[in-house]
Amino acid sequence: MKYELNPKWEVGALLGSASGNDASSSKFGASNLNPNFQIADLMFRYNYAAINEGGRSIFDSSVNNANFFRLWGNYKTDKWTWKTAFIMATAIETAKAGKEAYNHERNYKYTAAAKQDSSYGYEFDFGFDYRWNPNVTIGAYYAYWMVGDYYAFSNDTEKLSLKNVHGGGLRATLEF
Repeated sequence: MKYELNPKWEVGALLGSASGNDASSSKFGASNLNPNFQIADLMFRYNYAAINEGGRSIFDSSVNNANFFRLWGNYKTDKWTWKTAFIMATAIETAKAGKEAYNHERNYKYTAAAKQDSSYGYEFDFGFDYRWNPNVTIGAYYAYWMVGDYYAFSNDTEKLSLKNVHGGGLRATLEF
Protein backbone atom coordinates (compact mmCIF):
# COMPACT_ATOMS: atom_id res chain seq x y z
CA MET A 1 0.00 0.00 0.00
CA LYS A 2 1.20 3.49 -0.78
CA TYR A 3 -0.42 6.84 -0.09
CA GLU A 4 0.85 10.19 -1.32
CA LEU A 5 0.05 12.76 1.37
CA ASN A 6 1.20 15.64 -0.83
CA PRO A 7 3.84 16.13 -3.57
CA LYS A 8 6.66 15.85 -0.99
CA TRP A 9 5.47 13.08 1.38
CA GLU A 10 4.50 9.49 0.66
CA VAL A 11 3.86 6.73 3.19
CA GLY A 12 3.13 3.06 2.82
CA ALA A 13 2.91 -0.38 4.32
CA LEU A 14 3.99 -3.78 3.09
CA LEU A 15 2.42 -6.88 4.60
CA GLY A 16 3.44 -10.33 3.54
CA SER A 17 3.89 -13.97 4.29
CA ALA A 18 6.21 -16.68 2.94
CA SER A 19 5.32 -20.14 4.20
CA GLY A 20 7.68 -22.33 6.17
CA ASN A 21 8.10 -26.09 6.09
CA ASP A 22 6.10 -28.11 8.61
CA ALA A 23 8.51 -30.90 9.56
CA SER A 24 5.69 -33.27 10.51
CA SER A 25 4.58 -33.47 6.86
CA SER A 26 6.29 -35.67 4.29
CA LYS A 27 5.80 -32.95 1.65
CA PHE A 28 8.06 -29.91 1.47
CA GLY A 29 5.79 -26.91 1.98
CA ALA A 30 8.03 -23.85 2.32
CA SER A 31 8.09 -21.06 -0.22
CA ASN A 32 11.08 -18.83 -0.91
CA LEU A 33 10.52 -15.33 -2.21
CA ASN A 34 12.92 -14.21 -4.93
CA PRO A 35 16.24 -13.08 -3.36
CA ASN A 36 15.82 -9.74 -5.15
CA PHE A 37 12.65 -9.06 -3.14
CA GLN A 38 13.94 -7.36 -0.01
CA ILE A 39 11.85 -6.02 2.84
CA ALA A 40 14.69 -4.55 4.91
CA ASP A 41 18.31 -3.44 4.61
CA LEU A 42 19.61 -6.14 7.00
CA MET A 43 16.88 -8.63 7.97
CA PHE A 44 16.68 -11.48 5.40
CA ARG A 45 19.11 -9.66 3.11
CA TYR A 46 22.21 -11.77 3.72
CA ASN A 47 23.05 -15.39 4.53
CA TYR A 48 24.80 -14.60 7.83
CA ALA A 49 25.93 -18.22 8.36
CA ALA A 50 28.02 -17.94 5.17
CA ILE A 51 30.20 -15.25 6.74
CA ASN A 52 31.88 -17.90 8.91
CA GLU A 53 31.55 -20.84 6.53
CA GLY A 54 33.51 -21.11 3.31
CA GLY A 55 31.93 -22.20 0.07
CA ARG A 56 28.62 -20.39 0.62
CA SER A 57 27.56 -17.02 -0.72
CA ILE A 58 26.40 -14.35 1.73
CA PHE A 59 23.98 -13.18 -0.98
CA ASP A 60 22.26 -16.59 -1.18
CA SER A 61 19.34 -15.55 0.99
CA SER A 62 15.62 -15.19 0.50
CA VAL A 63 12.58 -14.55 2.63
CA ASN A 64 10.92 -17.78 3.83
CA ASN A 65 9.06 -19.01 6.92
CA ALA A 66 8.00 -15.47 7.79
CA ASN A 67 5.11 -13.13 8.35
CA PHE A 68 6.42 -9.60 7.91
CA PHE A 69 5.29 -5.99 8.17
CA ARG A 70 7.04 -2.88 6.84
CA LEU A 71 5.82 0.66 7.53
CA TRP A 72 7.69 3.32 5.56
CA GLY A 73 7.76 7.01 4.68
CA ASN A 74 9.65 9.06 2.09
CA TYR A 75 10.21 12.82 1.87
CA LYS A 76 10.99 14.01 -1.67
CA THR A 77 12.39 17.24 -3.09
CA ASP A 78 13.59 17.92 -6.63
CA LYS A 79 16.86 16.00 -6.23
CA TRP A 80 16.66 14.34 -2.78
CA THR A 81 14.58 11.49 -1.36
CA TRP A 82 14.88 10.85 2.38
CA LYS A 83 13.67 7.40 3.44
CA THR A 84 12.73 5.77 6.73
CA ALA A 85 11.13 2.41 7.56
CA PHE A 86 10.17 0.17 10.46
CA ILE A 87 10.14 -3.60 9.84
CA MET A 88 9.08 -6.50 12.04
CA ALA A 89 8.85 -10.21 11.28
CA THR A 90 7.89 -13.47 12.95
CA ALA A 91 8.50 -17.09 12.01
CA ILE A 92 5.54 -19.21 10.95
CA GLU A 93 7.11 -22.59 11.80
CA THR A 94 9.22 -22.94 14.95
CA ALA A 95 10.69 -25.87 16.86
CA LYS A 96 8.66 -27.39 19.69
CA ALA A 97 10.36 -29.54 22.34
CA GLY A 98 10.18 -33.26 21.55
CA LYS A 99 8.72 -32.76 18.04
CA GLU A 100 10.16 -32.89 14.54
CA ALA A 101 11.36 -29.48 13.33
CA TYR A 102 12.87 -28.07 10.15
CA ASN A 103 15.91 -25.79 9.95
CA HIS A 104 15.03 -23.28 7.21
CA GLU A 105 18.54 -21.80 6.99
CA ARG A 106 20.35 -25.14 6.50
CA ASN A 107 17.52 -27.28 5.04
CA TYR A 108 17.31 -30.34 7.30
CA LYS A 109 14.90 -32.01 9.74
CA TYR A 110 15.74 -32.73 13.38
CA THR A 111 14.06 -33.54 16.69
CA ALA A 112 13.85 -30.42 18.84
CA ALA A 113 15.14 -30.53 22.41
CA ALA A 114 13.69 -27.12 23.31
CA LYS A 115 11.03 -24.60 22.24
CA GLN A 116 11.99 -21.91 19.73
CA ASP A 117 10.72 -18.32 19.90
CA SER A 118 9.04 -16.95 16.76
CA SER A 119 10.37 -13.34 16.75
CA TYR A 120 12.87 -12.42 14.02
CA GLY A 121 13.06 -8.99 15.59
CA TYR A 122 12.56 -5.36 14.58
CA GLU A 123 14.53 -3.17 12.22
CA PHE A 124 14.79 0.57 11.62
CA ASP A 125 16.09 1.73 8.23
CA PHE A 126 17.18 5.26 7.29
CA GLY A 127 18.55 6.42 3.97
CA PHE A 128 18.65 8.92 1.16
CA ASP A 129 18.97 9.08 -2.62
CA TYR A 130 20.42 12.07 -4.44
CA ARG A 131 19.51 12.31 -8.12
CA TRP A 132 22.69 13.86 -9.45
CA ASN A 133 21.30 13.99 -12.98
CA PRO A 134 18.51 12.10 -14.80
CA ASN A 135 20.75 9.03 -15.20
CA VAL A 136 22.84 8.93 -12.01
CA THR A 137 21.62 8.49 -8.44
CA ILE A 138 23.87 8.40 -5.38
CA GLY A 139 22.49 6.93 -2.15
CA ALA A 140 23.30 5.74 1.33
CA TYR A 141 21.56 3.88 4.14
CA TYR A 142 21.92 3.00 7.81
CA ALA A 143 19.98 0.17 9.43
CA TYR A 144 19.64 -1.07 13.00
CA TRP A 145 18.23 -4.57 13.59
CA MET A 146 17.13 -5.64 17.06
CA VAL A 147 17.62 -9.37 16.54
CA GLY A 148 14.76 -11.56 17.79
CA ASP A 149 14.97 -14.64 19.98
CA TYR A 150 14.26 -16.92 16.99
CA TYR A 151 18.03 -16.81 16.39
CA ALA A 152 18.86 -17.64 20.05
CA PHE A 153 17.65 -21.21 19.50
CA SER A 154 20.42 -23.83 19.54
CA ASN A 155 18.36 -27.02 20.04
CA ASP A 156 19.64 -27.10 23.59
CA THR A 157 18.18 -25.86 26.86
CA GLU A 158 20.65 -22.95 26.80
CA LYS A 159 19.92 -20.11 24.40
CA LEU A 160 22.62 -18.45 22.33
CA SER A 161 23.69 -14.93 23.25
CA LEU A 162 22.50 -12.40 20.68
CA LYS A 163 23.72 -8.95 19.73
CA ASN A 164 21.85 -6.37 17.73
CA VAL A 165 23.14 -5.67 14.22
CA HIS A 166 23.72 -2.33 12.56
CA GLY A 167 25.11 -1.59 9.17
CA GLY A 168 25.24 0.93 6.40
CA GLY A 169 26.17 1.29 2.82
CA LEU A 170 26.67 3.55 -0.17
CA ARG A 171 25.38 2.95 -3.65
CA ALA A 172 25.54 4.52 -7.08
CA THR A 173 22.95 3.79 -9.77
CA LEU A 174 23.39 4.42 -13.47
CA GLU A 175 20.20 4.24 -15.54
CA PHE A 176 20.08 3.90 -19.33
